[in-house]
Amino acid sequence: MKTIVKNDEENLFFFPVNNNAASPDRAARLRAVVEKTAAAQSYIRRQVPLTWLQVSQASNLLSFITVLYICLFIILLTHK
Repeated sequence: MKTIVKNDEENLFFFPVNNNAASPDRAARLRAVVEKTAAAQSYIRRQVPLTWLQVSQASNLLSFITVLYICLFIILLTHK
């Protein structure tokens, strides 16, 4: 599902953020729009059993470890 949110205030399809500004609230408008848009999505309120979250985390860890081993294997092969 893709959601495009238009910046009606500036008539743009993006929210410019000045990363050089010292103000901690330089991205406040963008943050507010992201929070509002995310909260409106139906999947945000969907309850997921804790066991599924644990399976997902274990899967992510396994994927990371697999990629790490592949990288180490490639490094070892190329440094002979």
